[in-house]
Amino acid sequence: MDIKEIFDTNFRGNIYIVQNGRLLYERENGFADLPNEISNTIETKFASASAGKVFVAAGIL
Repeated sequence: MDIKEIFDTNFRGNIYIVQNGRLLYERENGFADLPNEISNTIETKFASASAGKVFVAAGIL
């Protein structure tokens, strides 16, 4: 199975897969700024909001 078949064609975001220092797959899809139609790049920053709290809580447990 090709890795491109795994991801939904409507995926919006960045995918960067590295194994043992070797780049396996890189893909940018969708818009970083939808109203102005500015595409995602590998440097696009995404807000994680409160998602990090879950990892901190799990680490404390």
